[in-house]
Amino acid sequence: MRSLLRSLWQNESGAVTIDWVVLSAAVVAAALLIVSDIGSRINSASGEIGTHLETTVNNSVTGTISDYQN
Repeated sequence: MRSLLRSLWQNESGAVTIDWVVLSAAVVAAALLIVSDIGSRINSASGEIGTHLETTVNNSVTGTISDYQN
């Protein structure tokens, strides 16, 4: 029994697998953070564009004909 436990303790073949799993998890986490950040920036930019367009349309519609005559 001791020799089995000693051989399992000294066997490092599983350590490489664990390293790859940890590295893969870190890459996935970094990718999710980047995608989340980009998504929030796109959402913010589209909101600003929508507000600007709405303001522009409202300003052009609220004028009267006399406002545009020389």
